[in-house]
Amino acid sequence: ARERLATDLLAQAEQQRADGRLDAARTLYQQALEADPANTRAAARLGQLQQDARDEATLTEAERLLKAGQLDQARIRVSQVLMANPSSQAARALSE
Repeated sequence: ARERLATDLLAQAEQQRADGRLDAARTLYQQALEADPANTRAAARLGQLQQDARDEATLTEAERLLKAGQLDQARIRVSQVLMANPSSQAARALSE
C-alpha cells in the first residue's frame, strides 16, 4: 500500500514538474519519500529539483555579472553549473 501511494505521488509530481509547477512537484516528491523512504526515484528527482534551483540561482548571478562587465566572475559561475550539469542548455547559452 505504501509503495502504491508513493507511485501515485510520483506520477503526480512528474506531471507538476512537466507543467513547471516546481514547488508542487517538490512537495509531492517529499510526500512520496515519506510514504516510502526507500524510494530511490523520489529521492533522485527531489535531489535534481534542488540542483536545478541551485543552478538557476548561479546562472542568474552569472547574468548579473555579465551585465556588470565582470566577465571572469561570470565565466566561473557558468563553469560551476556546467561541471554539475554538463547538459545545461542555459549554461551553454551563457558560455557562448
